[in-house]
Amino acid sequence: MKPAKLSANVFLELPPVLAHYIDSDRNLWVEGNPKRGRLSMLNRSGTFLELESQAIERRNLIRIIGKQRARALKYHSGFEVGRRDAQRHYEQHSDNGRLALQAALVYGQVQGNFIALDKKFEFDIESGSLYREIELQSCVEAVIHRLTAPDTDECVCWQTAGYISGHISELVGKKVLTIESECVAHGHDICRFVSKLDSEWGEEADWVRNSEAASSIEEELSRRDELISDAQKAARKAQASLGGMNRRLRSDLATDSLIAESKAMLPTIKRMQLCMISKAPVLIAGEAGVGKESIARSIHYGSNRKKRPFIEIDCKGMPDNVLKL
Repeated sequence: MKPAKLSANVFLELPPVLAHYIDSDRNLWVEGNPKRGRLSMLNRSGTFLELESQAIERRNLIRIIGKQRARALKYHSGFEVGRRDAQRHYEQHSDNGRLALQAALVYGQVQGNFIALDKKFEFDIESGSLYREIELQSCVEAVIHRLTAPDTDECVCWQTAGYISGHISELVGKKVLTIESECVAHGHDICRFVSKLDSEWGEEADWVRNSEAASSIEEELSRRDELISDAQKAARKAQASLGGMNRRLRSDLATDSLIAESKAMLPTIKRMQLCMISKAPVLIAGEAGVGKESIARSIHYGSNRKKRPFIEIDCKGMPDNVLKL
């Protein structure tokens, strides 16, 4: 049965069934078979990957997907591994929740991940409270990150924090979040982790919550492409609208210079504005002195032809066989 309540006094000492794993100066739990290319620890198959190789992988991960995404990925991956190990530890220790809760740090130390000290652990699920404080010395993840980035201004044991969260969450049946408050990579003597129920954390844990809801890079790029496409459509629409406004404004300005207050001239003004947006030749007929030149000039400077010269030619002296429309 999984525990629902735990007093801090219970975790003062490791029971012998777990303590014997870390009492020896030599690791008795590693087995290798070079002939078969096999390596196992605590009866679980695995591989050995040196710290520098892990640092290269971490550095490239941060470079390719960015630090925030790398942090989210590491935390979420650690959480899933922690949940899986919690199920195994619970079954391995005959459904003893207390032993399973202590097993994660013991086996992590056997695997060479850290030297662990449980400072305090107590919870009462019914009342909605949980607090666990863990100190880790020689945390491998901090060492790896320092090889990646010697100067850092934050706590960087993201996967370790995620692992602790997932392990506790699985065994107590409630969502638990773990935040690293001190880190060797940040210049502290130890790496300190604090675990609480999700509901007990404030906005300082928002990045953890958001890491679970993080979309894939493909989804984010697709969403950005849609936003760019929408923005381009809006820009084209605005440009077209602006062009129409400019044309109307040019025609209005061009006709404003004309004195045409009589009702008889209003149809002429309307026709002029239509001519301004057309590329067709315009014939202006009328008696001398009625303002044909002024109308022609207004049409020219109110149209897209305004950048070209406006040339006046007096056709009165031209013979009829030369003048062609």
